[in-house]
Amino acid sequence: MGALKNSRKVARFHVGDHRVKLLVRGGHRVFPEHRVIELSQLMPLTMRMVTDTENFRMEVGFTSPGELTGSATAGWTDERGLCNLRLENSFDLATWESGNFEDCPGSPTDNLDGTFTYWSRCSIAVWWIAVMVDYSMTSNRYGKTIESLTINDVEIALDYPYAMPADCATLQADLRTAGYTDSVVSSTTAALSVGIEDHGYADNAAYRHRLTPTLSGSNVTNVAFRTTNITLPSYPYAMPSQRAALQADLRTAGYSGAVVMLYDDPWEIIIPDQAADANFRVFKATISPGDPHPYWNIFGVYQGLNPQTQINGSSGNVRTPEGDPLEESLKQFARLKITQA
Repeated sequence: MGALKNSRKVARFHVGDHRVKLLVRGGHRVFPEHRVIELSQLMPLTMRMVTDTENFRMEVGFTSPGELTGSATAGWTDERGLCNLRLENSFDLATWESGNFEDCPGSPTDNLDGTFTYWSRCSIAVWWIAVMVDYSMTSNRYGKTIESLTINDVEIALDYPYAMPADCATLQADLRTAGYTDSVVSSTTAALSVGIEDHGYADNAAYRHRLTPTLSGSNVTNVAFRTTNITLPSYPYAMPSQRAALQADLRTAGYSGAVVMLYDDPWEIIIPDQAADANFRVFKATISPGDPHPYWNIFGVYQGLNPQTQINGSSGNVRTPEGDPLEESLKQFARLKITQA
């Protein structure tokens, strides 16, 4: 029922020079006749993922109790002009920005019951289908050789193995000869360091406890778990020559899944300008020797040793095959921001 005066419908109210947009009496709205959007009527947002010939994108939708004015890009206003609605997106749930959505074709949909459903597509793709990327890989694991390199599960034909980082120059030359003409393989110097972890299963869960070594130069003079020093028979342990002895003594001392890993000069492989398809952009190296550790499945069943003989690279600088930059993000979030008009 609208507000009436002498059987005539009142179109607008004023208090002094200010126009009144809403009147409530006894807890009930009496003006305006048009329904006012309530937050609960717009929630929750729904989400779907769509693929076309160019990319894979996120779309979000909501149903409004009335038709809105505006667009996904600029935002909407309800039919009484009381509130503004705007979609925002984030890649980390910390920083949010607007203006990155566009109306889906056919949006909004009139549901023929007074409500309208709005679907909007994020202009930033989760991934693009046909692109060019640069692959990179880095590691500082000590005393390893590369036994194979693969891009998207296809091995690069080279003269394996390559001791790293001593064979950086040879690996770079061989990659360029193999057709990866702008590849760069480099290394920098760093002091030898030690990392120790104990792998096990207890209380219905697998665990991985970090043990803390104390070094004097390249000698391990103590190992502690949290604040407790671990008594071992042969301190100090000279690294790298006594790595295996330190690991064996830790296991004998009750840390049965202990693995001692050494690190020194980091090396990096960059293979640019590679064609890639959708989200299958995998760059891997198989190395030896590994640093095996025991592991269990989610049911607590022992699975043997994880060899730790794989290094995973990454891809970046996503662009069109012609070289034009493209923006994408594997993690995407959306929210509908509602403010007073």
